[in-house]
Amino acid sequence: MKVHQHGQSLVEYLLIVGLTVMVLAVGPSSPLQRVFDALGQRYQSYTEAMSRP
Repeated sequence: MKVHQHGQSLVEYLLIVGLTVMVLAVGPSSPLQRVFDALGQRYQSYTEAMSRP
């Protein structure tokens, strides 16, 4: 009996990627949110410094 497993690795890959994204994005203090906050803070500091004469 021939087993058809074509595409199974794609499903496994998408499952792992989806779970990883959920872990990074879920929660009030998620790692992804902290990265965005840090980038926003750096950009704010940069624009403030550039606006000074």
